Amino acid sequence: TSNNGVEIVFNDTGSLNASNLKTATETIIVIDGFLSNLTTPMSQTIKNAYVDNMGDKVNVIVLDYGRLSGSGQDLSNPLNTATSYLTVISNVEPIGQRVADFLDFLRANKQIQFSDVTVIGHSLGAHVAGDVGRAHTRPYCWSGSGSDAIFVDIYHTNRGVLGIIDDIGHVNVYVNSGTVQPGCAIQDIVGTKGYCSHSYSWKFFTSAFQNNYTACPCLFIFCICANCNANCNNGIPVGPAIPTNIFSTVLNMESISNVVFLASLSLALAFSLVHADISTNVDDLRYYYFPTTNNGVEIVFNDTGSLNASNLKAATQTIIVIDGFLSNLTTPMSQTVKNAYVENMGDQVNVIVLDYGRLSGSGQDLSNPVNTASSYQIVMSNVQPIGQRVADFLDFLRANKQIQFSDVTIICHSLGAHVSGDVGKAVKNTYNSILARIAGLDPAGPLYSLQLIPSLRLDKNDASFVDVYHTNRGVLGIVDDIGQVNVYVNSGSVQPGCAIQDVVGTKGYCSHSFSWKFFTSAFQTNYTACPCLLVTCICANCYSNCNNGIPVGPAIPTNSSGLYSVSSGALP
Repeated sequence: TSNNGVEIVFNDTGSLNASNLKTATETIIVIDGFLSNLTTPMSQTIKNAYVDNMGDKVNVIVLDYGRLSGSGQDLSNPLNTATSYLTVISNVEPIGQRVADFLDFLRANKQIQFSDVTVIGHSLGAHVAGDVGRAHTRPYCWSGSGSDAIFVDIYHTNRGVLGIIDDIGHVNVYVNSGTVQPGCAIQDIVGTKGYCSHSYSWKFFTSAFQNNYTACPCLFIFCICANCNANCNNGIPVGPAIPTNIFSTVLNMESISNVVFLASLSLALAFSLVHADISTNVDDLRYYYFPTTNNGVEIVFNDTGSLNASNLKAATQTIIVIDGFLSNLTTPMSQTVKNAYVENMGDQVNVIVLDYGRLSGSGQDLSNPVNTASSYQIVMSNVQPIGQRVADFLDFLRANKQIQFSDVTIICHSLGAHVSGDVGKAVKNTYNSILARIAGLDPAGPLYSLQLIPSLRLDKNDASFVDVYHTNRGVLGIVDDIGQVNVYVNSGSVQPGCAIQDVVGTKGYCSHSFSWKFFTSAFQTNYTACPCLLVTCICANCYSNCNNGIPVGPAIPTNSSGLYSVSSGALP
C-alpha cells in the first residue's frame, strides 16, 4: 500500500518472501536524483500514484540511495554543492550495476523478468536508470543499438538549467515548451535555480493518471514554442500510458529518424516545413559606418569611392556589430551596441553595423510558427556565406584603409554570433590571419546547442579572444561554453525583470536580449565576474564577492579564460 513500505534486502530470500512481492508481475522501480532519499517528494508522489492507480496490477519498489545521493549534506556553500554533486556522479554507474543485480535477484526468485521492469527516474536518477539498463545484455534489446531499455521516454521541463538539453529518448516530450513551467517563473529565480520547473516533470507525469494529455509532433525550435496550435490529428497520450511502440511507428513515417513530441497542458504544435521568401544572395549585405550615432554612411563592398567618401578612419581599431535572426540595421541590438561604442569610444574606433536584413528573415510574416521555423532554417543556411563575404569586406578595408584583421572586434548576438564565427574561420582559412576578438552575446541555441563540430558554430578559436555571455541558456541561447571566457549573467537563464515576459511573450526573448543590454551597460557599470565551477555557475547569488574576479563587457582582459558568474539588477 502507499503507506506500508517493506524493505527487501539484496540477496536475502527471507526478506523477499516476507515482502509478499507479487510473482511474475510488472514491476515499477522509482529512482529520484541528487540529494534524494525514500521520503523525498518525487519518490513519494510517484510511488503513491502507481500504488493508488495500479497497485493491484504492479509491484512498486522505491530505491533509497540516500547515503550515496548526498542526502542530508550541508550545501549552503556552493563549492560543497559542486563537490558533492561530482561525488554522487561517480556513484551512478556502480549504483546502476547493483540495481541490475537486484533485478536479477527478483528474476531468479520471483520470476520477474527484465522485460517486466519499468524504471521511473528523475534528474540524476534518470542517469542511474540508464546505467541499470546498460548493466545487462538482454536478448530482447536491439543488438548494438545502445538503447538502455526497449522504450525510453523523456520529459523536458527545465531543459538547459537543471534538466538535460539533449533529446535522448525514443520519445522526447517538451512540457509547456520544456524550460519554465506554469507557476514557476518566480520560484525558479528566488528559490533554488530551476527547481520548481525541474520538479514539475514528476508532477506532470503523475497527473497524467487523472488527465488525458495529448502531445503533438513537433520539429526543431518549435518544440520550445509555448503558444502554438493545441490541436493535431496525430498526437499521442503521454505519461504512464504512453504507447511504447510509437518510436517504431514514427521511424517508418516519412523516413523521419528522430521525432520529438511536445506535451503541454493546453498547447501543442503539429509542424511541417514551408518555404519563406528570404534572399540567399550575399550581394544584399549592407555595411554602415557610424561616425556619430545618427549618421550612418554606407560603404559598398569593393567600391573605393564609397569607402573614401565615408571618411572611415585608417589603421584604426574597428568594431563590427552583427545581430541575429530577423535583424536589420534598425533592430534594438544593432542600435544599442552601435550607440554605446560611438558615444563611449567614437574618437578611438570605427563602428560598422552589418545589415543583413534581406538574408536574416527581417520583415517576414512570422505569425505562423511553421513559417518561422522554415525561415530560421533558411537563415541558418546563409550563415557560412555571410561569414565569408564579411571576411572579404574586412580584407577590402585592409587593402584600402590599412585596417588589419587584428584590429577588428565583432560584437554579435544570437545567430549573429555564429555568423561571426564563420567570419573568423574565413579570415583564418582565406587570409591566413585572425580577428582580435569576438564577443558572443547569448549565441543562438536552437539547432546549435551541443553541436560538437566547431566548424558549424562559434568556437573559441575563431578569434584571438572569444568571450561568451549566457543570459538565456538552453532556450534561445546556446547551452555550451564555447568561448575562452564564458560569463553566466545572473545564472545564465532567466534574467531580472524577465520572469513573466519570458513566459507570456516570445519564449525567452526578454532574457535573450538581456545579453546586449548587460554588455553595453558595462560602459557605465563596473561589473566584476567571479570564477565559478560546473553546476554552481547557474547559482544566481553564489559569487557576489571574490578576490580573483575580472571586469566583463567591453573592457574584459583579453588574456582571461574560464567560467565566470556575475550578478546585475534589472536593465531597461
